[in-house]
Amino acid sequence: MLGYTGDGVIGRMYIMPEGSNITNGLDPDVVHNMRATGGIKDFELYSLPTAPDLTLAQVWGADLILEGSLSNQAKGHISTATGSNKIMNILNREYVLEIESLSAQNIAARLEMYNGDLDLPRPI
Repeated sequence: MLGYTGDGVIGRMYIMPEGSNITNGLDPDVVHNMRATGGIKDFELYSLPTAPDLTLAQVWGADLILEGSLSNQAKGHISTATGSNKIMNILNREYVLEIESLSAQNIAARLEMYNGDLDLPRPI
């Protein structure tokens, strides 16, 4: 989910090449779980202080372009689900969500992830 207070944002997804290590030396962000008891987490999320080199990365899906109104009274957009679900099924690879801002503004992003096997298709 993406939200913004100004002219808009563009979201892009990338799959980094095998063996890349753009998170080297960084501490993972806190991941909040919807279960009161916590839960299994076999992934880590990082906020990168600088943009990684994406020249060798594989673009994953189309850009998600969210543009605001030209009217100052109608600027911005609250966080809402946009785009389609992505299935991150390439193990031991780094994925990058890049958010480009179209103006000086506040940006909100929320990632909702399901960690586990998919129930469909069912094995035969």
